[in-house]
Amino acid sequence: MNRYRWEIVRLSETHLHSTGIETINDITLITSGRSNGVHPQSVGFLLSKRAKQSLLPVHPVSERIITIRLKGSIDNMTIIQVYVPDSSRSDQEAEEFYSQLQHTVYTAPKKNVSFVIVRHSNDGLEDVMGKFGHGRQNHRGEMLIDFCRDNELIITNTMFRHRERRQVIWRSPDGRTANMTDYIIVGKRWKSPVLSTVSIAGSDVDSDHVLVMPELRLRIWKPQQPKKNLPRYRVHLLKNIETRNGEPTRVSLSGEHVPRVRP
Repeated sequence: MNRYRWEIVRLSETHLHSTGIETINDITLITSGRSNGVHPQSVGFLLSKRAKQSLLPVHPVSERIITIRLKGSIDNMTIIQVYVPDSSRSDQEAEEFYSQLQHTVYTAPKKNVSFVIVRHSNDGLEDVMGKFGHGRQNHRGEMLIDFCRDNELIITNTMFRHRERRQVIWRSPDGRTANMTDYIIVGKRWKSPVLSTVSIAGSDVDSDHVLVMPELRLRIWKPQQPKKNLPRYRVHLLKNIETRNGEPTRVSLSGEHVPRVRP
């Protein structure tokens, strides 16, 4: 986070079973994990010290969905981080997931700038709501497309023309297969603040996925420093004092005349 000067980082497949908020060296970790004792899995966020100051209520939904809200300088911001069931999971589990995600999106404040950040399976997804996708489409990709259409959402990764290395997020160990698997999704009415969405090749995050960075024209709220009540000196009294006494004196903050003692 310090290297890229990021305020917010989303997390998928953290393999943590906890749900909560923890601060580590000025970085706040927020997780929503599975609590039934099986294989640990969770999603979450990392927030900088500045972003933490604008944090509003956190809503952990499941080990696959978490929502945070941030206070903005004009409009508040809602960010929903999700991890979509991959193709090894049953269709029933995928349908239950999208039903839960639909409820989460529906209950989000309508006036907020809303983002849905999706980690999809490695099977790929092509040309969704934009002209510049990368990869191929499968059944789970069609479910994501339908979800976006039903909720008037746009996948911003496909809105901008970039080189392949700036679009590819996952690459197979043999280097033969490359896909776009992480998506920044936003409502159509909030499309204009999104300036670009690219992957950052060479990012050292100990993962077979690279980082994805959206460039936004938005500002999170910054707490105002309390104004200091500085004392106001009654300078105009100096003229009256000098005129009346004819010798050096000093004036207290309250404006009372305090004679200066000669050594």
